[in-house]
Amino acid sequence: FLIVADIVNYAENNDVMCGCGRGSGAGSLVVCLLGITKIDPIKYGLYFERFLNEKRLDPPDIDLDFDSKTRYKIELYLKEKYGINAVSHVISFGTFGIKNSIKDVFRVYFGTDKKDCVDRLSKCLEDDEDDFDEALKKMVTLEGKWAEDFIADHKTQFDISRVLVGKIRHYSKHAGGVIIAPDSLEKFIPIMRIGDDITTGYPEGGDTRLMTDAGLMKFDLLGLNACTIINGTL
Repeated sequence: FLIVADIVNYAENNDVMCGCGRGSGAGSLVVCLLGITKIDPIKYGLYFERFLNEKRLDPPDIDLDFDSKTRYKIELYLKEKYGINAVSHVISFGTFGIKNSIKDVFRVYFGTDKKDCVDRLSKCLEDDEDDFDEALKKMVTLEGKWAEDFIADHKTQFDISRVLVGKIRHYSKHAGGVIIAPDSLEKFIPIMRIGDDITTGYPEGGDTRLMTDAGLMKFDLLGLNACTIINGTL
């Protein structure tokens, strides 16, 4: 609470447009009293249980919105205050879905030679397909005998695609997640450099609870274009 209040206080005193508070955090009177939000939960009858309840396993989460153009000042402030080696972005992992696993495997094996066929089969599938065998059946049902023959003729490629589904395909920086550690990050958790930024995290479904278990806290510092527009208008 005190770290978040400090961030908001810094923003307000250093010309960084900050949102008035949103999400479940607005249901907490402590958040209001600390000036993190300007919304009185008693006046508006907001539910505290949205913010924190006994079924919730992870710490309460307070999303903060900032002007996209000046949000970088917040990050510089945190690094100056807590140490450049104690503050990092959260890494985000993308995994193979059925469609992109098939496309990627065929591209590695055949370049663009089979692209038209693979694209035609991929259009049979939804982006969130989660059963590989059912996906193959759907292709055959919708495209008929040629699809059945194509799948049979390229069994190796489809078998490899099946294995890749759910595995990590790529990584990037989380849009707004920032980790603050009590000491250098490498003492607690693996770190990786993406461009000029240090990132940290675990790949288990993007779950940040493992970072919490390691003694770290994630803060969501989001760049919001609405804040940028309001600030420009003012």
